[in-house]
Amino acid sequence: MEHGACRRFRGTAGPADHKAGSCKPGHQRALHRRLIVAECNNLNASAGTGQSLFQGFSAQFPEYATGASLVMPLRNRAAQADNLRARLEQQQLQVSEQRLRQQVELEVRQAMVNLTQGKAQVEAANEALKLAGQVLDAERTKLESGVSTTYNVILRQRDLAGARQAQISASATYAKALVELHRSTGGTLKQNGIELRDALTGEITKHPTPPFQSLQKANTGSN
Repeated sequence: MEHGACRRFRGTAGPADHKAGSCKPGHQRALHRRLIVAECNNLNASAGTGQSLFQGFSAQFPEYATGASLVMPLRNRAAQADNLRARLEQQQLQVSEQRLRQQVELEVRQAMVNLTQGKAQVEAANEALKLAGQVLDAERTKLESGVSTTYNVILRQRDLAGARQAQISASATYAKALVELHRSTGGTLKQNGIELRDALTGEITKHPTPPFQSLQKANTGSN
């Protein structure tokens, strides 16, 4: 049906009224008003108007009629306006779709960059935390040997607390970047093990996966 409407559009509309490869339902409604309509009718009837019932059913007085009609729109501005409005709406939808695609692509790229940076920050924070713990152990050994002071040990403990705080902050940043990536790619439900059919049926077939479980395991192993 759509191809037939396109062919009819090419055969009746002017060259400036269409582009190649475009024929939408909105255009079809406008184009129907611009078509030349020709109708032919033929009537073959019989009527009996005589004096008796026999003449009425014997069709002794037949009647024949024929006719033709031609509807040709001349400068149909209403249909042209509808066609132009439909084309403008189509162009606006195409622009909106392209803008939405670019926005989604930008969000995904930005989420990937943030995730990569967050992962690097977590790895660096884990190494800094590990190093701060080793320095504190060494300072305690020095204190036990009498070559250090309690003040130095307290300073190393402060450094360890700061490294642990930085590690927690980096992990939170990485988790937010991971959530943003799942949101921009539409994989939030899948990544958390949530099934939509469970909500439709009312039966839980699979328990949701705890968020950031892999990240917690990685941090536990590094500590």
